[in-house]
Amino acid sequence: MKKTIEIEDASVVAFLTLKEIPTTPFIRNDGRVSFRVDRNSLQDALDEMHKNVTVRILDYISALKSTKNIIFNLKCMQ
Repeated sequence: MKKTIEIEDASVVAFLTLKEIPTTPFIRNDGRVSFRVDRNSLQDALDEMHKNVTVRILDYISALKSTKNIIFNLKCMQ
């Protein structure tokens, strides 16, 4: 089984960033940007997200903007 999982959803990546889970952006063969995340650290964070835990909105917006900037910059490099 793979040790990492690929995530394309910027909102999920932003939440993972808030939870200080490292994500690694990369460009897939089809030209889309995805993020690699360690499978072991992912499940607890996703459970929290689906339970609708409270997060500071300005921190989340900042993380989402950073994630979208990463996606934009990688696409510009193609």
